[in-house]
Amino acid sequence: MRVLITGAHGFIGGAIARRLEEDPSMEIFAASRSPRAPQGRVLPVQLDLLDPGSLDRALPGADAVIHCAYGDRASTVEGTRNLLAWARKAGVPRLVHLSSIAVYGPATGEVTESHPRVPPTGGDYAAWKSEAEALCEAATQTGTVLLRPTIVHGAGSALWVTKMARRLQVGAIGDLGPAGEGLCNLVHVRDVAEAAVAGLTGRPGTYNVNGPGINSTGAITWNEYFARLARAAGLPLPRLSSASLRLRDLAAFPVKALGKLLPPLRGALPARLLETPLPAERKLYALRATYPVAKAAEGLGWSPRIGLDEGIAEGASWWRQAQ
Repeated sequence: MRVLITGAHGFIGGAIARRLEEDPSMEIFAASRSPRAPQGRVLPVQLDLLDPGSLDRALPGADAVIHCAYGDRASTVEGTRNLLAWARKAGVPRLVHLSSIAVYGPATGEVTESHPRVPPTGGDYAAWKSEAEALCEAATQTGTVLLRPTIVHGAGSALWVTKMARRLQVGAIGDLGPAGEGLCNLVHVRDVAEAAVAGLTGRPGTYNVNGPGINSTGAITWNEYFARLARAAGLPLPRLSSASLRLRDLAAFPVKALGKLLPPLRGALPARLLETPLPAERKLYALRATYPVAKAAEGLGWSPRIGLDEGIAEGASWWRQAQ
């Protein structure tokens, strides 16, 4: 099988490429705007999703595409539109599209794949992903698998390991009290890679991709995640009251604005305020939702295998070594 991976040098795309490399029956092509040197059996391909011409040159005769690339709205939406048009013209029979639970917006409780998406009309990541999903669903000429991963962690995670460890280090997060009692649905990046590989041959459809639960909700709280990461990484875990969080929000706004306006000054600004979570992030830390994976077990034959503590320990070890 000839498989083209977009975003193959990213956190998730790279994990998928490494997983496919274990299978000698796979030909793996890593697509990016600036191709890197071949790594093992992974072959580089120059591809700009916003340039239809480069799509024609990318990989004639592909059997499948695993679409991990994203960015701003143009890359996420128009790039997907161009990729689908190329796939239709090239007769690619299978597309695995990496989406996100962000498309569910603020839904709470047990959120299954039948829950409506957020409108694609907003100007944020969730709206872009929602619009890209709609484009994939309309591309009925391909066997399309839409994967909606939850919080993807593990070694190499800039967002959920590096950023969170840095925030713990400077005291920007910790035990947030009631503000951190939302559910943190962690899934390991290697489990996401396994789901993408399963999507190459599984039943077309839309699937949640979540990690193994340790309690009846299927997730731990964000407070618990911060505590486990702090222990594993040897970092402090400050206790932040609701009053201190409100005061910090007020103080952080001008500091963040100044750091964005004058980047050379960032090093002189208080790191604790620069790293203070944005309001949208705080909403996530309080969101009580979980995302069952029974449909993926049935349609893809997939279920998560890497436990929470194992994954957190791996990410923390990687972060410590990078310091």
